[in-house]
Amino acid sequence: MVTVNNSDYYNNIPAGRDLNKLPNNSSAGTTVGYQYDGLTEEDRFVQKVLQEHYDKVYKENLSHSDPMAYIESKYCDVTS
Repeated sequence: MVTVNNSDYYNNIPAGRDLNKLPNNSSAGTTVGYQYDGLTEEDRFVQKVLQEHYDKVYKENLSHSDPMAYIESKYCDVTS
């Protein structure tokens, strides 16, 4: 059995994030309280390439008369 000490988690919260000052509702602009800025340029590039690829695949899927049947055939039918 693995025991997790919550103090390890709370000690690693970035400085400047006051848990008592988080917004009361999501309409306040954020539900997290801070933005993660640890992405590298390579991470951003990979995200961009993946987003473009899946946007293209999504549009291709929607171009068929029955998108769900096309997707099922494409990914589930071994004869396809």
